[in-house]
Amino acid sequence: MIEADIHSGDILIVDKSKRNPSESEVAVCELNGEYTIKRFVKRDGCGWLVPANPKFPEIKITEEDTFNIWGTVTYIIHKPRE
Repeated sequence: MIEADIHSGDILIVDKSKRNPSESEVAVCELNGEYTIKRFVKRDGCGWLVPANPKFPEIKITEEDTFNIWGTVTYIIHKPRE
């Protein structure tokens, strides 16, 4: 999530009551029993998980998937970069 200014080792504060994030917000999602941090976007009636790192592909949510938005990232805490 480098383009969302989230880096390895950062601490995320997540609002679990906010389970309907806008397309510009970062969400913590559970997909098939695994957690991921992505933007959730709806296109043509389908849900997509969109990474903020262009090196990773978008993930289409299908009817066969078990999917849940766990919460929305509200704050990012990280150490100053050297």
